[in-house]
Amino acid sequence: MFKFVHIADTHLDSVILSDKNNRDLILDSVEKSFRAAVNLCIEENCDALVISGDLFDDDHLTFRTELMLRDSFERLSQKAICVFYCLGNHDPKSSKLRKFKLGENVHVFDDESPESVEVKDEEGNLIGIVIGVGYASPRVEENLAKKFKIPKANTDVPIVGMLHTSLDIGGEKVYSPCTYQDLSMLPFDYWALGHIHKTAVYGDDRPAVFPGCTCGRDFGETGAKGAYLVSLDKKGVSTYEFKELADIKWYDIEADGLDEADDAAAMQKICADKINAEADENSICFVRLTLKGQCPLYEHFDEEARADMQDSLTKLTGTSVTLVNSLSSLINPDEYLGDRHLLSIALQMAKDAKSSDELKNEIIEIINEQYKGLDGGDSPEYIQSLLQNIDRKLCEVMIKQED
Repeated sequence: MFKFVHIADTHLDSVILSDKNNRDLILDSVEKSFRAAVNLCIEENCDALVISGDLFDDDHLTFRTELMLRDSFERLSQKAICVFYCLGNHDPKSSKLRKFKLGENVHVFDDESPESVEVKDEEGNLIGIVIGVGYASPRVEENLAKKFKIPKANTDVPIVGMLHTSLDIGGEKVYSPCTYQDLSMLPFDYWALGHIHKTAVYGDDRPAVFPGCTCGRDFGETGAKGAYLVSLDKKGVSTYEFKELADIKWYDIEADGLDEADDAAAMQKICADKINAEADENSICFVRLTLKGQCPLYEHFDEEARADMQDSLTKLTGTSVTLVNSLSSLINPDEYLGDRHLLSIALQMAKDAKSSDELKNEIIEIINEQYKGLDGGDSPEYIQSLLQNIDRKLCEVMIKQED
C-alpha cells in the first residue's frame, strides 16, 4: 500500500488584488491550508506528500513562509514521510525565487525529462514509484506527457505520475498541453496533476486528478478547496478521497426575484436569504452577490444605496459581501414596440442592430471614425456590451423625457 496526500497550486505569498482590505487574512488562510495538508499526512500515517506545482507564486518569498516550510517538512521527516514536488509555471527552475534548503526528505522534480524515484517504507520495502517532470521556464509548449515511459524497475508496486499541465481544459497552450488519452496510455496507477484550480477527476481505475488549489484567493476560485487523500494498492482496492483544507470560501451568487422588493428591508431579506442558503457558517466566507432582474427600487438604487446595502448584508450575514448592481427597471420594452412614436422606432433599430451583422459593422465604422481610442474600441465584446440591455436603457431615458 502506498498512501499519500496530493495537493497543488497553493501559491504561497501571493499578490492579493481581489480584496486588499483582507489581504493578510487571505494570505494567512493560504498558509493554513498548506499546514492542514501536512497535518493530514501525519494524521493519516501517509508515506508521502505530493505537490504538483505552483507551491509558490512567482519570485516573492517571505521569511515567514520559508520558516513555515522548513518546519512543515521537518515535521514530515520526523514521521518518515517524504515529499515529492514538481515545478510548475509559477515556480519554474528559472525562477528568481530565493533558494533555501527544503529538507533531506524533499525531492524536487525540476527537469523537463521525467525522473523516477522509488518510495520505500521504514523497513526499506519498496511500496511505490513516483515519476515526475518540472518546468524549466514559465512557458512550456511541449507535451511533456509524451516523454513519460514505462519504468524498467519493479512494476508490482503502484506508479504515480506527476505533471503540471493545462490538459485539454482550454486556455493558452503554454502549460504542457496534453490530453487524458496521452496519460491513460501509460500503465500508471494515479496521475497527480496540477495547474487547474478546480477539482477535476479523469478516469476511474487509474485516474488523472486535479485537486484544485488548496485555498481560494478570489472569486475565480469558488467552492471547497483542499487535497486528495490517496491509497494505492496494486493487489487490492485503491481509493482517492477529497479532503477540504481551506478555512475560507468564495461564493459567486445571483439574487433575482426582486420584482416585489419595494423597500430596503424587503431587498435586504431577499439578499440575506440567498447568502445564508449557500454560505458555509463554519467557514470565513467572501460573497459576491449580483442583483439581477427587474426591481421597483431600480431608480433609487444608486452607488450610495448599493454601499449601504452591502454593509448591512455583511453585518447581518457575518460574511464579507461584495454587492454588484445589475438591476433593471420594471419597464417592459416589448410593450412599446409597434406603436407610432419615436421610442418604438428607436427600439426597432436596437432590435435590428442586435441581430444584423451589417448594422454592427456600421456601428464599428462610426466608433472608429468618431470615437477611436475610447473604451473598448471596435472589439466584438465591446459592441456586444453596448447592445446589451440597450432596449431597457432607451425606455428609461425616453420615458423619463416624456414624463
